[in-house]
Amino acid sequence: VSAELLAEKLSKYIAQINHTYNLTVKEVQLDCDWSLRSKERYFDFIKYFRAQNSYQLSATIRLHQVKYHDRTGIPPVDYGVLMYYNMGRITATGANSIYDRSTALRYLGKLREYPLPLDIALPMFAWGVHSADGQVLNLVGGLTHAEAQAISTLVHTDASDIYKVAEQTYYKGRVWQAGDLIKIEEVSD
Repeated sequence: VSAELLAEKLSKYIAQINHTYNLTVKEVQLDCDWSLRSKERYFDFIKYFRAQNSYQLSATIRLHQVKYHDRTGIPPVDYGVLMYYNMGRITATGANSIYDRSTALRYLGKLREYPLPLDIALPMFAWGVHSADGQVLNLVGGLTHAEAQAISTLVHTDASDIYKVAEQTYYKGRVWQAGDLIKIEEVSD
């Protein structure tokens, strides 16, 4: 699908939603973790979308796109929303991938240089990282420490954020085997 056709389809879809629910939309936010390979097509899509609509446009911006904006480019929107989360690799036992202060600090110095006005989106979610034998199997959305402590088959380990599955457990449609680990990643206020 060409960037122009995608912009046209999205415009029609938004108009359909607006009509069906009797809405008036003033702004559209585009969320795309573009790469060096996809940035030209994504930016072209934004230009075509803007030409077809009168919405104010914002785009989600990742930390690496701020730090390396000379390479990753600046989307042609009115402003960006900095996604101040998902800062690291999701691992079985490593740092919190949702928010890690030391990782965040490596990017903050470039914020003043970013040529697009930015708002910020902060993490207000938690998840459990389910792993076996050191391999991440899946994420369990919304799983917090409080909820993990209430699951009788989870045993807290010496690591403050990791629980061990004591016996096979069915949780939210998933099977956890004895010995599996559940690492809780959440962000405090």
